[in-house]
Amino acid sequence: MSTYLMATVPTTTHVSAMVPVARTLTGAGHRVHWYGDREFRATIEAAGATLVPMDKTGDPVVQGHELAGLSNRLIPDALIASTDFTAAARHAERTGEPWISVGLDPLPLSRREMFRPRTAPAVISPLLHLQNGVPALDPPRELPPQVQHVGALTLTGCLHGGILVTDQGFTTVQTALAHGIPVLLTSGDLEVADRLAWTGSGLHLRRATPRRIGRAVGRILGDPSFHEAATSLRDIYHGYDTPAVLLRLIEQTTMALMLQR
Repeated sequence: MSTYLMATVPTTTHVSAMVPVARTLTGAGHRVHWYGDREFRATIEAAGATLVPMDKTGDPVVQGHELAGLSNRLIPDALIASTDFTAAARHAERTGEPWISVGLDPLPLSRREMFRPRTAPAVISPLLHLQNGVPALDPPRELPPQVQHVGALTLTGCLHGGILVTDQGFTTVQTALAHGIPVLLTSGDLEVADRLAWTGSGLHLRRATPRRIGRAVGRILGDPSFHEAATSLRDIYHGYDTPAVLLRLIEQTTMALMLQR
């Protein structure tokens, strides 16, 4: 049995996306301590994890100190954190503690974006990066070997509909695509918009007005290629046993770390 320290930005979307990681590990008998906001105590504990309350100010320096204290006390086999939680990346780079990153946002399109200069924390872990999504969302390219797609972390329940109109981000869009539903994105999230354009599974409005939205909805519903593209992505998502993939990758990485000690 291994011990993990998890951390993520305290928002509903990101906490919900990290729940399957915690649930998979605790279901296999591992211990998970989740550095998070008290607001999400019920969600975190329902995943079988133990809440370790974080600093309420959101100060990365304070959070880094708290993570250091937790690591010294809990001695985790690895830190598991979402890529946008920069305090975790800085802590891992400063201390050398094993770090597994979880990508809840679109994977950066270049190696330069994945590995930032030394003045900033790395976007992804050099050890293991668990990417929410499937390779078909991105143009073909060579990825670092530690980057592993795990399917949809939010593929729960059952959605029905001809189209999703949303101003939300990558996780929400993936949930729709994983159910075969094309998307009309009304926000300025260009990285997500690029994925919709590449796959042909939706449209993006740079300036959303009721008239523009109405026309775009009509175009998506009237052109079967959008539904066909979303259905194709759904079939790819459903080919992933996400809990099994998560458990295999994390346990393999943890075992390799133990053998190196």
